[in-house]
Amino acid sequence: MSDPSVPAKTQSSQERLYFLLQVAAHRLKTEADAALVKNAGLTTTQVAVLNLVRAKEPDEELNQRTLARALRQNESAMTAMISILQRTQISQMI
Repeated sequence: MSDPSVPAKTQSSQERLYFLLQVAAHRLKTEADAALVKNAGLTTTQVAVLNLVRAKEPDEELNQRTLARALRQNESAMTAMISILQRTQISQMI
């Protein structure tokens, strides 16, 4: 929705900037994923899961729902990711 208090040219510039930032963020994530997969066999999201598990306090509850919320993923995606990590046995190393 357009904001009537913002001139059309300014709003168009803001929308273009937002688009460019989204493109840049996607490209960075894609390149980071490729580098991590090549060097460690993991994606950035998988590394984030492992970091959250490793950093958990002993009395802190950590389940797939908590991980999904922390990483802004849906629960079914987190379930699949946990299964992949368990199959690769990387999670045993932390």
